[in-house]
This record gives sequence, C-alpha cells and structure tokens, in this order.
Amino acid sequence: MKEIIVYTSATCGFCQKQKDWMEMNNISYEEKDIFKNELYREELMNHGGRGTPFTVIKTSKGVSKVMGFNQKQLEKELMI
Repeated sequence: MKEIIVYTSATCGFCQKQKDWMEMNNISYEEKDIFKNELYREELMNHGGRGTPFTVIKTSKGVSKVMGFNQKQLEKELMI
C-alpha cells in the first residue's frame, strides 16, 4: 500500500499541473497546502523540501521524494 503526500501552495502553477496529472491517472494522494497550515510547512522542511510541489511516497520498501512536478520520476516511483 502506498501513501502519497503532495505538499502544495495555492499560487503554484506546477502544483495544479501535478494534481491534474495525478487525478487523470487515478492516483490517490493527500494534499497538504503549506500556506493553509504551518505544520505542513514544517513537515515539508523536515523532508528536505524547499518548494512546491513536493511529493513524498511511502511504501513498505521505504520513502521516495520527488521535488517539483517531475512526471518521469513520478511515473517511475509510482510504477505507472
């Protein structure tokens, strides 16, 4: 089972592109807008993220992180 968290911000165009892409591919994820909740911003920083979108993919094999909307890397990590 995969847990996917996408850290976003409302004014981020690439965040919207990634969310649209994920929905088009029927990928379930939890969105955490870093401007709506200060704790989400802290989580992003603790994961080593510096901007949005920042995706954390947790599986039984470990944790993968994708900086920005990198479709090729997301496809690889999500095995699409």
